[in-house]
Amino acid sequence: PEATPPTMDNLPSLDLEAFATKPSFEHHVAVCCLVFVVLWVVEFALRFTAGPALAKLVGIPELAGSKEKILVGRSLMSFIFMCWCTYDGIYGVYEVGGWEYMWDQVPVVGGNTTTPAQISAGRLYLYAPRAQRLALFHVTWEVKNLMDSIIHGDGIIFVVHHILTGVVAYLGLNPFMQIYAPFFLGVTELSTAVLCVLALFDDERGMGIPALAVGL
Repeated sequence: PEATPPTMDNLPSLDLEAFATKPSFEHHVAVCCLVFVVLWVVEFALRFTAGPALAKLVGIPELAGSKEKILVGRSLMSFIFMCWCTYDGIYGVYEVGGWEYMWDQVPVVGGNTTTPAQISAGRLYLYAPRAQRLALFHVTWEVKNLMDSIIHGDGIIFVVHHILTGVVAYLGLNPFMQIYAPFFLGVTELSTAVLCVLALFDDERGMGIPALAVGL
């Protein structure tokens, strides 16, 4: 049969409704590919716009340099993604029942409440659409950052970090421990968003811009 040409209508859906039930493996792969491309497009756009714009704004011409533009693009793209994770994570907490559902052994809605073991199992294998999407986005994110760390020589610590974090996010897709995913893959990323910006001022690890730290 003749292949269907790609259009906006047959792109994989990122909407929460597409995750109402656990999507197929093919849908997971398609979403990962789409998110991967979007992350790269956003980063490249920021490389060629944010760096020069910041150079003019703060009066530091070094920010428009080739290496500096890459650092600015990576950092700002990471900042945007982590802010989205935080936003989606807050909604996700309430999707699984609220803060008390995360920290107390409260039976999940519709779960078997006969014994403590059954309550725990219900919480452990709860399926939450927003948590599923968040975990899938994180898998994609870690794959991209693993590639970035190798390409840009971030160091073995970052390579190991992205591999392990990606594995943790992947395990959550089964589903597994999704009741905690909105917090640990979402809300806590607020601190990561801040670190993404602060990294531009840290040149001790070769990931910052010396002129930026001196200039400001």
